[in-house]
Amino acid sequence: MTPLTSGDVLMFLLILVSLLGLVVLYNLLFIVVDVRRVMKRVQNLMTKVEDTILKPIAIMDHVLTAVMDLFEAKKKKNAKHGFDQRNIK
Repeated sequence: MTPLTSGDVLMFLLILVSLLGLVVLYNLLFIVVDVRRVMKRVQNLMTKVEDTILKPIAIMDHVLTAVMDLFEAKKKKNAKHGFDQRNIK
């Protein structure tokens, strides 16, 4: 049996590191796929939460705009008929 040389040991270590690198990359692939799934679920959840929060705000904005338009119309109507609002007590 021939003795092991430093070149043989170095070649063995290089092969071992290459195999371990392949295993790490293989596992990294599954981790990335799982993270993408989780991020997609988080994105869907955030969209639902955002819709839940923004829908009442949009409704209140619409109602406030309608009320302001109503007041503006009433103010214009009173101004058209010559009604002076400063005389109201």
